[in-house]
Amino acid sequence: MVTTDEHDGKEYQRLVERFLALSYKLYDTPGFEETCTVLLHMAREVIGSRHAGLLVHIRSNRQVGLELMDPGDDLVKQVQLDELQLGEGPGWTADSGEEFVLVPDVASDSPWPSWAAKATELGIGSALALRLPRPQDPDRPRPWGPLGVLEFFHPEPNAFGQRAREAAPLLIGHASVALAASRHEESMAQAVDARKLIGMAMGRLIERYGIDGDAAFQILKKYSQDNNIKLRTVAAMVVTGEPPFAPTPTVK
Repeated sequence: MVTTDEHDGKEYQRLVERFLALSYKLYDTPGFEETCTVLLHMAREVIGSRHAGLLVHIRSNRQVGLELMDPGDDLVKQVQLDELQLGEGPGWTADSGEEFVLVPDVASDSPWPSWAAKATELGIGSALALRLPRPQDPDRPRPWGPLGVLEFFHPEPNAFGQRAREAAPLLIGHASVALAASRHEESMAQAVDARKLIGMAMGRLIERYGIDGDAAFQILKKYSQDNNIKLRTVAAMVVTGEPPFAPTPTVK
């Protein structure tokens, strides 16, 4: 006969093994989108859910919003698209500050009637959303918001019990660190690429118009600001042979 302590010990051991596997897999995964894909696959196993999705924070023209990462699951994609379009649902509530948002029975326990109606039509019985906080950076003591939200959906009501509650804090920690590291690495790579591209564009302008480096950079910068186009995009136009301007600066 297996005692309660023995059963709990085996469950804990299995949980530890799952998170070790998750850590190793995330460490070996390059790229932000690839990291998201691996995270979703492993998170389903850790939580014990058939369906999982990820909403991530993005910045566009200095505006912050949520974006759906393709879960590779049509059901999850539709449920989360409904959330984004309606502006309500477990993901929005988690993003607003609640770390653990559980909806045991979507049809009867949901505080979001419009989203719940659509989710129920799609066959969602229960839902769980986990807020992914941005890891604290001593150089940036006030991060601008969470990384995003992990969401889980199940066709049966009351599908997320003790296992999900125990695994959630560990999953939140692993996922937050992995996504933050992956996004930082990708941002650094993009910054290096942008500098190279801008340097190439400056070289083209110097050669074409007989100006110096400072003048070439000011031309790119001014066009970027005047037309609200990213400097990298303007540089790409010049490098690809399609300059949007024909400057004739006077070099003093």
